[in-house]
Amino acid sequence: MEPMPAATDDRPTTAPPGRGDVPAAEPPETEALRASELRFRTLIETAHDGVFVCDEDDCFVLVNSAFEAIVGRPARELLGLRVADVLAPEDLAGAPLRRAELARVGRLRTERTLRRPDGTRVHVEVGATRLPHGEVQCVVHDVTERLRVEQA
Repeated sequence: MEPMPAATDDRPTTAPPGRGDVPAAEPPETEALRASELRFRTLIETAHDGVFVCDEDDCFVLVNSAFEAIVGRPARELLGLRVADVLAPEDLAGAPLRRAELARVGRLRTERTLRRPDGTRVHVEVGATRLPHGEVQCVVHDVTERLRVEQA
């Protein structure tokens, strides 16, 4: 086989005919993995409630757009912050995170008060589930308006 000639100008060099014309088909496992990832992302991003995953240090590693709206911060600010950074200080002081209980029982529900950067408070119900490797997945439902109506 002859080597490909070097390009003498800015024109791209092409492979010999029959080589590189058609990309190789991906293995079925790769296609299945892509489809699975797409389903996962779609489920998370289309959820009406906020969803986040935090690591064993309680740092956000995944957040959806609904959670961004609830806490009033974009993902680029949230990723790497700790859960305590978005809780209202009085909420955290009155009810520390229940990591040990979650490790023991696997899932729990709780009510929390979050603080947005502008200082407004958001009342939420949180369903937390322990995941493998110490991560925790939380589904966060904003109940601020419902509580306001109930208290009126």
